[in-house]
Parts: sequence; structure tokens; C-alpha cells
Amino acid sequence: MTVRRFILAGLCLCGGACCAAFSRLDAEDAVRRALAANGMHQGYDAETGVYMVIASAAKSGVAPGTATCCAQQAACFRSAELNAFHQILNMRGQSMAGRTAVQRDAAAKSVRSFVETLSQADLDGCLLVEFQGWQDGDTCVVAVAMSWSEDLERRARASAAGRLRPADAWIDELKGCLDECDGDVLPPTLSFVDSAGFFHRAGVGRAPFDGASALQRNAAVKEADLWARKNLQLALYGRAAMRKKAELMKAHDRLEGERSLSSAYEALGDVSADTPLPAGSRPLFDKVVQVGDGQMKSFVVVYGVDPPKTVRGISDSGSQTAERAPDGVLIWNPNTGKFEKQQ
Repeated sequence: MTVRRFILAGLCLCGGACCAAFSRLDAEDAVRRALAANGMHQGYDAETGVYMVIASAAKSGVAPGTATCCAQQAACFRSAELNAFHQILNMRGQSMAGRTAVQRDAAAKSVRSFVETLSQADLDGCLLVEFQGWQDGDTCVVAVAMSWSEDLERRARASAAGRLRPADAWIDELKGCLDECDGDVLPPTLSFVDSAGFFHRAGVGRAPFDGASALQRNAAVKEADLWARKNLQLALYGRAAMRKKAELMKAHDRLEGERSLSSAYEALGDVSADTPLPAGSRPLFDKVVQVGDGQMKSFVVVYGVDPPKTVRGISDSGSQTAERAPDGVLIWNPNTGKFEKQQ
């Protein structure tokens, strides 16, 4: 009987792992189909210089609608995001050596290589292109498509330095981008390029509440606002915080405990960014979304930064024409879903 129990327990564990794996595959397939519908594909595009990767993550143990559910979803997103960063770093390094396939090293060597590379790498220009997320019982599954290119990196730095002007309707464009995120999970941080080519970062806060309770709704508003502020800090300063933590983890004794990439992703993803928000930070919009089939709902708040109304010291005179982009920079066209040369 004891042997049978062990066998049954093992089968149950294997079955649960397989279900989680299939859920991640489903999410990745949904992202892959969405990319294909917009004429984009996973891998390296030699013509545009864009690296496109798909990564996923799954976490279990928190029931939907609870106070810690949103925290689990955010942690799941960060694990998938770090997986995507890792792939981009590998592809960048290997394409320089004439190879484009992602190399699969032994676990310990891969962890050390990733941590050391992340501690030295600058990930400006990583763009969240597509996102899928579901909450299935106590399991959260997330898949992301991330892209990076030298053009995107230059655009992100020019936007942060105030050398570019955003589109007049960039907030409406951001709303449309967020509305396209299907499923039960929303990304806690957003990178977004508007129709004028300006690179934005935003923080998304979410808190569940009972649809029939005004008291719970008010509490959810405050909680979602707090999460949106914190996630905007992560969007703006989180990658710098991860680089600092990776620098500390490079010590041999710190890396000994990280025996798998998933544990390294969790360790690096569990960072806080306490840097004060810059001037112009504010709530951009909010909305209420349904959770499941019952009365539970979530209040969603999105925080962002209003770019200054000057470009290279020139005051805004009301013109809707953005300053000419730096040479060689491709412009994101939301109508075609592609990066195109500026005319």
C-alpha cells in the first residue's frame, strides 16, 4: 500500500507539472499567433536589427480574488520578463559571434553567465510587444513577447533625455494598447512606443473588490493607486536595481544558492525601486474589470509620466510635429504593427 501511495503521489505531481507546462505552452502559442497576425515573428530580423523573443512563467498557490493574488501575478510577469531579457542577452552575444540560436548551457554555468551579463548590460530599449496572462484557479500563467534593437535603445534614451516629443494622443494610444491585453492578468509594468516614436514607461496597479460593496471598492481604489505608483517606480528604475542586485550576486557564495534559472529570476525579480518619481508623474486613467463569473471585480489604475513640453530647450509652440528622429531610428507604426523608416 505504501508503494502504491508513493506512485499515486508521484503521478499526481507529474500531472500537475504537465498541466502547468501545457498552460505555458498555450500562452506562448497565443502570443506567437498575435505576433504573426501583425507580421512579426520570433527571432532576429537582420533587415531591421530587431530581436524578438517569447518567454513564459507560471506560479501557483494563491487563490483568485485575494489580496495577494495581484502580487503573485506581478511576480509571475517579472519572471517571464527576466526570461525574455536572458534570451535577448544571449541572442545579442551570439549574433556578434555569427550565431542566432539560443544556447542551452548547463544550469549552473547558465545562471552564472546570466547574472554576470545582466550586471554589466544596459537593457534600455526592451519593448513589451505582446502579452497574454490567465489566472486558472490558484495558478497564474503569463507569456510575453519582448523586442530589442539598437534603434529602440537610441529612441528610449532620446525620449528619457527629452530630445523627442510624444504624440498628442499618446494616453489614448496607451489605453488601446492595454485594452488589447486579453485574459485575466495585466502586466504590472508597460513599455510602449506611441505613433510619434516616443518611448513611454507606465505602472499598472490592480486590486480586487466585491462588486456589491462600496467600502471594498474604496479600499481597492487606494490599493490599486499604491500599486500603480510602486510599479511605475519599477518601470523607471527597476532594471537599474536588478543590475545592482546582479552585481552583488556575482559573489560565489551568493550564486551557490541559485541552482536554477527560475530561482535566479525570482531572486532578481524581487527587487524594489525606492527612487522618488520624477516630476510629471500622475495617474493617467483607471477602469473596472470583471474577475471571473461572480461579483468580484478589480479596480485598475495606470500611472505614467507627462513628458516635458520642451524639446532640446525649444518651448512647445502648439505644433503637433515631433522633432525629427535621430538618423537610423525606425518609427513604430501602430496601424501596421511594424517598425518603419521615417519618411
